[in-house]
Parts: sequence; structure tokens; C-alpha cells
Amino acid sequence: EGQLNVGFTHSVGLHPFLPTVLRAFRDQFPQVSIHLEEESSSALIDAVINEKLDIVFLRKPAPMQRKLHSQHVLNEPLMVALPNNHPLAIQQESIHLLDLESYDFVLYRRLAGQDLFDNILASCYQAGFSPNIVQEAPRLTSSLNLIAAGIGLSIVPEAIRDFWSNQIVYKTLHADTPCIAPIYAVYKQDFDHIRLRHLLRLLK
Repeated sequence: EGQLNVGFTHSVGLHPFLPTVLRAFRDQFPQVSIHLEEESSSALIDAVINEKLDIVFLRKPAPMQRKLHSQHVLNEPLMVALPNNHPLAIQQESIHLLDLESYDFVLYRRLAGQDLFDNILASCYQAGFSPNIVQEAPRLTSSLNLIAAGIGLSIVPEAIRDFWSNQIVYKTLHADTPCIAPIYAVYKQDFDHIRLRHLLRLLK
């Protein structure tokens, strides 16, 4: 009986692991209703602390305090998304991160929750350059419109490689440090109930 309350950030919601896990949960516990919320990472962490959400999925672990537990779920590879008329689009299958230095970037940044943006910037800095960001989009999916329009290229999580595939070319990304966007499950350590335990077991 009862309800399982799950939150996630926009980019995490595009990854197939989430519907897969929730479908498995529904198959085993059809009498439990599942409530989903998409929010910024800071709002999701607040909701877990206040016990409005049972578990949330983010791109980085929760801050250390507040009795929250962060469980690493997976590492998603980052890819390069290019307009199909881009000079690098006809190149070999994979692109080295440093080869992107001279090109215009469009990046997704939602001011309230920019874990993925920070992650991509950190990858570029580690490779030795600061990306030339010509435009920012409020959502990952809206940045695809800008890429398709030829305004710039972007670095995106692998899960969206099937979007807009006529106008956008996706390439594997290489760097000396692996380019990944992790996903973490965050929940309250002492907020113990059976529905959450079942979901965590399925996650494993």
C-alpha cells in the first residue's frame, strides 16, 4: 500500500535506467502508487530532508551533512553533439576533448541546478581549456534546438543520442580523464520504510 515519491533532475530523467527501475518496482508492487517530480538538485535535496520525497536522483552526491546517504548508481559517458554540417561531424567516429577548444559551445544551464554544467566545465578545464560558450539553454533538450540550428556544439549525456538525429551528429568523446556524468541516488539514512528498501534492492 501507499506511495513511493521519487524526484530527479532534468538530465537524469532522460536516462533509461529510471523508467526501467520504476517499471520493475511496479511489476513487483502494483498496489504502490509512484509519484514523480522533476526539480533542480537543490530543491530535490530539500525535499528529501523534509521527507516530501523518498529518494532523488542527481548528477552529484548530496552535501555531506544532514544525514543523507548518496549511493552511486552509474556513470554515463558524455558525448559530443554537433550540427550535421559542422567541420568535425564528418571526421572519425571519436573526438578528443581538446579538439573542441576552438569551436563555439552551447551548454545547458539551469541556474538552480547546474551539476551537469559544472561537470562538463571541469572536464574541459582538466583537458586544458575553457570552452567558448556562445549561448546557454535553460534545459538540456532545448540546447539540442540550438545545436540543430548550427549555433554551436555541445557535450551531452549519452542517453540523448537518439534525439534530433537528422540534424545532430553524436560522437564519442575522449580525454585523458574519462568524460562521464555520474548518477547518484540520494535518500535520508534514518527515513526507513519498506517501499524505499524495495526500490534500493532493485537499483542494485
